[in-house]
Amino acid sequence: MRRKTPPTGVTVEPMKTGRRVVGALWRWPKGTLVFVMESRLRDVRRQGERSIAAALSKGVACWSIHEEILMALRAKGVHLVVVRVKETGEKFLVHLSAFWDRAVMIRAGSYRMVPIQNFARRPRATKINQV
Repeated sequence: MRRKTPPTGVTVEPMKTGRRVVGALWRWPKGTLVFVMESRLRDVRRQGERSIAAALSKGVACWSIHEEILMALRAKGVHLVVVRVKETGEKFLVHLSAFWDRAVMIRAGSYRMVPIQNFARRPRATKINQV
């Protein structure tokens, strides 16, 4: 996983399942833990729709995380999950409790999925080139 440089004072600890790095735990100076994972647009669960756009319009497009990872995050005291899209640099933020809320969460095998409309979206910062 390519790591973005964290803000000053934040310590980064890679989160692994076996040998595979699935994300990073960012510990803020006040002790708050945030799980940051990188994903691609093709990893959006579409629930049988042909395209991501169709899934978004019907409200069934979801980000998913394996239950083992979620249980480890809950045991460590993580409050916030951030999904960073590799292609666009966008960030999607959601509270960890959304993955346990039966009114929001969808189960698919050993994965728990939360629809994208439940995430707060942070667009990538725009860079302006000076002429």
